Amino acid sequence: REMVKPDTVASAIKKLARAEFAVAFDYETTGIVDQHDLGRVRCVAFATGRDEFWVRADEPGFHEFMVDWLKSDQKKLAHNSIFERRVSVAEFGVWPTNLCEDTLAMHSLIDSNSKHGLKEICETLLNAEPWDLGLQDDEWATAEINELGTYCLDDARWTWDLWRHLEKQLTG
Repeated sequence: REMVKPDTVASAIKKLARAEFAVAFDYETTGIVDQHDLGRVRCVAFATGRDEFWVRADEPGFHEFMVDWLKSDQKKLAHNSIFERRVSVAEFGVWPTNLCEDTLAMHSLIDSNSKHGLKEICETLLNAEPWDLGLQDDEWATAEINELGTYCLDDARWTWDLWRHLEKQLTG
């Protein structure tokens, strides 16, 4: 997979402003330590159906950008939104406003007996090629940032595509 370079905060703000539908987002952290410590955010990726991009957490203005975006009324979606909510509160002190779609929950409504992992669902329903970094729990903190951001971007992109697919199934 070709590495995708990160966007700046200024570019991300412009791309989010022109999103017409919901925005899928995904965090990658230094790694989950335990149920109380989800690690520190290293990057976040966004997919809008029009634009797909990621931003490094060490980018100048990142924290303020995320606080503002998380507080915005823009419709947000995630796969396993509990994780994104918990990380948003722990890292930015913000409960995400209008995080109203969760593809894990949507898939559970359609098929409660199968696995609900993003990759498994996308491989089955969307014929996605497998994507994985193959990292052990203690390697997320030191993974090369462009590789991690590209992986994060794949998660956000597939979350957005899956949302569109499941939304059609659920609303007929």
